[in-house]
Amino acid sequence: MSMKHTVSILIRVTASVVFLAGCAEPPYERPPSINRYLLPSISKPSDVAEVHTDETDLIPKDQDLTLEACVRIALAQNPLLQASREGLAAARHAAKQAEAGYYPHVNLTADYRRFQTHVFLPGGLGGTMGPQTSVVGPTDDYSGGLAAQWLLLDSGRRRAQLTAARAKAGASKYEAEIVRQDIALMVQQAYYSLLSSYEALKVAEENAARAEDHLRLAEQRRQIGVAVQADVLRMRVETADRRLAVVRAENGVRISQGNLNTAMGLPVELPIEIDHTMPSVIAPDTVNLDASFESAIQQRPELKAALQRIVSAQSDVAAAQSDFGPVLRAIGRYGRRDSEFWPGD
Repeated sequence: MSMKHTVSILIRVTASVVFLAGCAEPPYERPPSINRYLLPSISKPSDVAEVHTDETDLIPKDQDLTLEACVRIALAQNPLLQASREGLAAARHAAKQAEAGYYPHVNLTADYRRFQTHVFLPGGLGGTMGPQTSVVGPTDDYSGGLAAQWLLLDSGRRRAQLTAARAKAGASKYEAEIVRQDIALMVQQAYYSLLSSYEALKVAEENAARAEDHLRLAEQRRQIGVAVQADVLRMRVETADRRLAVVRAENGVRISQGNLNTAMGLPVELPIEIDHTMPSVIAPDTVNLDASFESAIQQRPELKAALQRIVSAQSDVAAAQSDFGPVLRAIGRYGRRDSEFWPGD
């Protein structure tokens, strides 16, 4: 085998390796484990809350809203969750955009111009041919071109950028889950606050009715001479206080209704009625704190989003370090320019 043939084979093998190294689709780098960032003496939380919702159609308007229905409405109507979903979609499109670096870029151009030029010639240059015209044209100018560029080697910059974009999309996914859980928590807090306001109104109305009975009894005793006028006046003051407490309780109900509407993403002034049946709750003494803590470490979206941001930051550093490495591009261009649309031989 001749030396020339051997060198040709080596060049072809080297070019193939460079091409495959630059164009191969890199695997997605998984985020690190949360156990790497845990301290041995970290404290335990007191409880773990988990929300299970089902995003289905809204319930009929002629029914009282249950807690599950309120959460379902909030997940469908709250603008914060809708904004987080759009942010997630944008992050996923950015990840798709980062994949474009592995494909060739092709540009096709076409241009047409029609022009004429005035040439200023000194007098007497015409000679025996007589005076020459000073106008050149009109002239048709057609041009077209094709340019292609393919990045073969960039020292890992494309891989780092793609990994960072995918990690940011993963972080956006978990951030959307954070918003979802926060909305569910706000709805539950507003729902139980409204139930508490209804109970406070019920107690205030019962106290007001009891004060009315005591006032009526005091007036009857005053009429038969058993009680004095001071007793009647004291009961009238107490009755007025009880009526004021009813007004305050009614105002508290309206405020709680507005807070629940806000949490669900509905107009504040929209009248709503909820089911007054107290939902079942998990007793705190039945919760295993250690198991709940371990579950929170593995399941909380805040930690998962933080791990994804770590991967994104590490990939950004790798992309910056790739500037110190070589870059290899394959560039090709072809074009034609002529005064006729169909160029001649």
